Amino acid sequence: MPFDISNLNPGTWFPFPLETDERKRKSKGKKEYDEKVCIRLHTADFFDDLEERTAKVERDYVQPKKENGKINKRAPLQVVEYRNVINKELRNELLWDYLIVDWVLYDYKSKEKIPCTKEMKLKLMRNSIEFATYISDCIEILTSAVDTEKEEETKN
Repeated sequence: MPFDISNLNPGTWFPFPLETDERKRKSKGKKEYDEKVCIRLHTADFFDDLEERTAKVERDYVQPKKENGKINKRAPLQVVEYRNVINKELRNELLWDYLIVDWVLYDYKSKEKIPCTKEMKLKLMRNSIEFATYISDCIEILTSAVDTEKEEETKN
């Protein structure tokens, strides 16, 4: 498989709405244009950066338990670390802006192309249940494809 070093995570185009049969899409009558959205999955580096910017490590000190389930008051406290999201709004903004690479979408009243800007991505994700569900479905399809690919590699 060849790699494009300048763009290792380019994204995948999906028709909008997600209808596999072209005749079904056109028969709905709502869409006059061929609309599509390019989606990508996040990388490990992006997720690490997202965690660093929107979460913080918190620690709790807990008393260990004995085998019978009771608290062992004689044992020293154990430190439990976990990440707690401190800025959900920023997390969503960064994630949505990263996952949605590009689109060809039109405003039905003005018939103008909707620009694929961060502001428009956020507006659609926050205010359109149809669009947010569509993006979620696309991500599920991509994740499933990656999982299937991994399964096939382990079989060979």
